[in-house]
Amino acid sequence: MERDRAVDELKQDFVDGRLSHDTFMLRMHAALGARNSGQLDGLLEDLPPRRSGLNRIRAAARRVAQASS
Repeated sequence: MERDRAVDELKQDFVDGRLSHDTFMLRMHAALGARNSGQLDGLLEDLPPRRSGLNRIRAAARRVAQASS
């Protein structure tokens, strides 16, 4: 379950633009290969706190608008 939570958080951090593609792939590889919770500990620690849901939606809308222009 801890691995699933870490993977879900990494996915959301990538969608939110908090991780580059390369960093996301490295951390996903590490998370999926983890055999204990100690191996998952460092995967999320360096990320700043998440923004509120509304701020996440606004940031996603800005990224979509930039990508389509």
